[in-house]
Amino acid sequence: SQRDIELNKSISSHLQYEEEFFRTNTNYSQLRGKAGARFLSLKCNRLLTKHIHDVLPDIKKDIKNRLQAANKELVELGQSPSESINDKRWLLLQLINKFSLEFHNTLFGFSNNVSTKEIIGGARIRYIFEEIFRKKVEKLKPVNNLTIDEYRTAICNASGPKSSLFVPDGAFEALIKQHIHLLREPSLQCADMVMQEVSKIITSIDLKELDRFHILREKINRVIIKVLKKSITGAQTSINNFIDYESSYINTNHPDFHTMSQLREDSSSSADDMPIQSQ
Repeated sequence: SQRDIELNKSISSHLQYEEEFFRTNTNYSQLRGKAGARFLSLKCNRLLTKHIHDVLPDIKKDIKNRLQAANKELVELGQSPSESINDKRWLLLQLINKFSLEFHNTLFGFSNNVSTKEIIGGARIRYIFEEIFRKKVEKLKPVNNLTIDEYRTAICNASGPKSSLFVPDGAFEALIKQHIHLLREPSLQCADMVMQEVSKIITSIDLKELDRFHILREKINRVIIKVLKKSITGAQTSINNFIDYESSYINTNHPDFHTMSQLREDSSSSADDMPIQSQ
């Protein structure tokens, strides 16, 4: 009791007092051996032992399953690197090679984790070129952006003080250059979309061996993204230069212009063959 605690009564004295109480008290003597601290400790011990006996098989099974899962994960992660510099370099090279191989497989459709919910990887890049970019180019209507007055103005400015029977080359080149520059925006957008898709591939690569090297994984992603940004800058420069090259010189000797040139020659021949009436 609380009074026994206050009086610093020892446990052995308390047990002796309890035993004497159940032995001499006529009201509780029949409970001797069924009540008290000794009986309670034995009862709790039996209950605990029974509970351990009941749950131990499940605990053992759970531990075994967890151990098998941990061993499987360790096999996937690979062996622990030793303290040797050469071994660490070899491990680093192996991880980079596996990362590169996984990127290659995802890009060309050889990955084991094939998504059935969305188009990814190389298939997405092909979709960008064949569907998105192509449709944007097909939607370009350069003729609709110019009015008849603008055509006439371009022809008049290219003709100078002379009147012209046919469209002057200067007017044709001025008009066609405007149409060529319309290709710049969709081309740059296409390059940007491809860059975003490649970045998505990089961040989505799930390589188990890199799960325990978080810093290495972050550095690999950072280096690749840096290379991609440098590459997209070069690609954008090439696109702009190509558009500028095409618009700086209009090659009328191209096969696409042969029909037009033949038409002009036939028209000139017909005009020369016409008889001149005397006034």
